[in-house]
This record gives sequence, C-alpha cells and structure tokens, in this order.
Amino acid sequence: MSYTKKILPLIVIQLYLSLVLCAFTFGPWPWPISNDNPVFFYLIVCQLVMISGYLSSKYLKPKIIPKKKFQYRKNQIFIIFILSLLVSFLTLYGRTGSVNLNIFTDFSDVGENYKSTLEGRSVFVEYIRMVFSVSLFMFIPLGLYNFKNLSLKYKFLFGISLFVHVAVYIKMGTNKGLFDLISFLPWLYLIYQFKQQNKIYYKKLLIRGFYLVFLLSLALLFFTQSQLQRPGEVGKKAIQDMGVSFLEANQEKPDFVKEEYYLGYLAFTRYLTHGYYAFSQSFEIEYENTFPFGSSMFLSRKANSIFNTNYFSEKSFPGMLDKKTGWSYQMQWHSIYSWLVSDYGPLGILIILFILSRKLAKYWILSISNDNFMNLIKFLILTILFFYIPANNQIFQNAETTILFLTLFFFRPILSKISSYSK
Repeated sequence: MSYTKKILPLIVIQLYLSLVLCAFTFGPWPWPISNDNPVFFYLIVCQLVMISGYLSSKYLKPKIIPKKKFQYRKNQIFIIFILSLLVSFLTLYGRTGSVNLNIFTDFSDVGENYKSTLEGRSVFVEYIRMVFSVSLFMFIPLGLYNFKNLSLKYKFLFGISLFVHVAVYIKMGTNKGLFDLISFLPWLYLIYQFKQQNKIYYKKLLIRGFYLVFLLSLALLFFTQSQLQRPGEVGKKAIQDMGVSFLEANQEKPDFVKEEYYLGYLAFTRYLTHGYYAFSQSFEIEYENTFPFGSSMFLSRKANSIFNTNYFSEKSFPGMLDKKTGWSYQMQWHSIYSWLVSDYGPLGILIILFILSRKLAKYWILSISNDNFMNLIKFLILTILFFYIPANNQIFQNAETTILFLTLFFFRPILSKISSYSK
C-alpha cells in the first residue's frame, strides 16, 4: 500500500481546513477581531496537531497488509434497508407533520420549511432514531459500496430508502443530509477500488468526478436557497443580528457574477467562517468549566435536567457568549473548538485533536485493507466530525449521533456480537 494512499484523508482535510482558514482571514466578511487575539495562531496550531497525530499512527509504518474484501450476510442487509425505510418515514412524519414525498414543491420555500420544523418534533421518533442509530448511519455506505453486487430487489429497496432519507432533509430545509451523502461518495469509490485491487483509470475517475461536481452543484444551489430564505437575513451583504453589531461584507462583486450567485458566495463563506469568529471570543470573555457535559448540546441538556440546573448550558462558553453578546447558543455556529473549550480548555482541545487524528488514520487504513465493514463506518463518522470543525461539534450536537459515536468507539465488544458484517 503506497504512502500516498495512507495519508489521502489527511491531505483532503488539511486542504479543506486551510481554505476555510483563508476565507476566515482574508474573505469577504471582516470579522472584528482584535490584533492581540491569538485565534489565527491557535487555528494553525490545531491543524499542525492534526498532521502530527495522523502521521504518528502506527498503521502508517511500511508493511504489507493483505486486502480483504468486505463480506455480507444478505439477511442483515435486508433488515437494515427495511429498518431505515420505516424509520425514515417515521422521521418524515415526526419532523414535518406529513409523509408527502413531493420534494419539488419544497424548493420554493426552504426557509419557511426550516423555520416550521424547528419546533414541534416528535420526541418518540427521535428516541427511535437513537436506538437504531448505527443501522441508520450504516445503510447508505452499505448500499452505495455494495450496489453492484445487490440483486434488483435490494437495489430497489435501497433506492427507495435513500430517497425517503434525503426527502426528510429537503423538506426540513436543512443541508446536512445532502452534504453527508456527497461526502460519502468519493471515499466509498476509492475504498472500493483499493480493496478490489483494481487499477484506477483516470478517464473513469474524471467521469465520476464530473458526476460528483454535478451533485455538489445541486447541493450548493439548495444550500444557497435555504440560506437566503432563512430568518435572520442570512444571505445578505451585511448582518446586524449576530452579536457583532453591524458587519458589512466586501461589496466588490465581479461583473460576470450574478447577484444571486454572489449572495450565495457570501452566505457560504459566512456559514463556514462565523464559527471561528465565535471561538475567537473565547480569548476575550470569561466563562466557567462545564466538564464533562458543556461541550455537547445534547449532554448539557440532559445534565441540566438530571441535576435540576442550567449550569452546563448557561455557564459554558457558548452560553456565556450568548448572554454577553447575543451570539445565539441555538441558532448560530460556534465551531467545534467553542464547544470543546468549555470542558477541556485550549490545551485539552489539542490533545483531543491528536487522538482523533490517529483514529482517522487507523480506520482509513483498516478500511482499505480489512474485511470488517465497521472500520469503514468509523472512518466515515470521523470524516464528518473533521469536516464540521469550523461549524460545530456535529457528532455530539444531538442524541442520535452522540449515541452512534459512543456505540462505535466505546461499546465495541457488544457491537461486535450483534453487528458483525464479516464471516
């Protein structure tokens, strides 16, 4: 296995985070950060720690690892597809109040859809999703990776399940479902090629890249519409409702760019960078340590309920930032660092990044060499965590993904007995 293959996720993630950092530093939004604020230096250190953690993994040492193909039990695949379909329908009804699958009418008013589904969700449905979190996360990678080998019946079942799953997020006016799906595709394709020991033809790779760019363009179009139509003037050229007084973006629009596209660009760069601005304020305002619950919106709510207090949400850094500046705890990004700093401090964040980067290297290399499909699932959940670094603590924001992460990484002995996908 070549060294380039082993470090491919590190290259992609570092390139992405570097582009976001450049947009934060030099982009269209002039975030009001004082000259003595160390946030830019700290963000660079974070990326260097990720590189160090990844490269320190013992799995990068030169050795021949036999590539074993994933093997599946068809009855388990069928159960996962059926389960995902049923739970997706329940989710659609629990979050939107209907099971209408006509998604095309929803593109015209995604902002209203987003607003209307923030409240009134069925708690019962969310508990169901918690219980089956591993299967619900697994069904898309399982279906996409093994699509060629599925029978026509299984392909149809997977296609329907995938459509209903995506429809849930479209009808909610949120972007996560689409972007998660698109982020899976290149990794699944590369792992499939590596495990099959096929030669990668650049012509085929170019064609598949074109398909991916097309899907990404559709997702960005949906993202633009959802941002422009959401409450809070998200897609405008200036903002004054985020706790930063009045902030005006760069008005120098190129003549060849349409106004709508430029607004989409402003919305996209604001979406990616304003979590970093929120984190920069952790060096400016005082907050209290909320270990170990304040770094997770889900865990802090549960801890508050158990101990009959509001301490873990209100005294955390995001909570104090909301109280002192008006930067919304619920409605605006804080970056993963804003959440982790509440419990672990700046030094603790660096330690966590180092460990997670080592895990990323481990499960990527095992995914392309081992026959245990759960390694691929662990790798994919880690990629989501890393790609959402500028935005939030994505994995621990809600109950479903928190339970998913804890199950995958801390309850492995139990999981290996009930969810093994290798003979």
